[in-house]
Amino acid sequence: MAALCSRAGVRVELQLYPQATHAFQALPLIHPYAAEDSLVRVVHFLDSVWPEEVQQPLQQQPLQQQQQQTYSVDELHALPVRELRAMLREQGVSAEGCVEKRDLVNAVRHFRG
Repeated sequence: MAALCSRAGVRVELQLYPQATHAFQALPLIHPYAAEDSLVRVVHFLDSVWPEEVQQPLQQQPLQQQQQQTYSVDELHALPVRELRAMLREQGVSAEGCVEKRDLVNAVRHFRG
């Protein structure tokens, strides 16, 4: 695997431990030194190749949320069916079972808040 990564231009660091399985991190009680040392090396490697902004915890990175426009019931009824279905798709909701336009309007109101 390391040779394939190297040929593809991916930086590789490989440390082989005597008498250890290839997934010794899964068996830290049997291979305590190898497991701990390997994890330390993984962290060091990732720190060296990832940009700082990727390393920041997700909660520290600002989330870009789209502001959803709010519609009155009358405004929803005035929209084309195609647009109501698109609103549901954006929320990850199927329009299956919505037979009448009012069914779509009710679903949009329910799932968009």
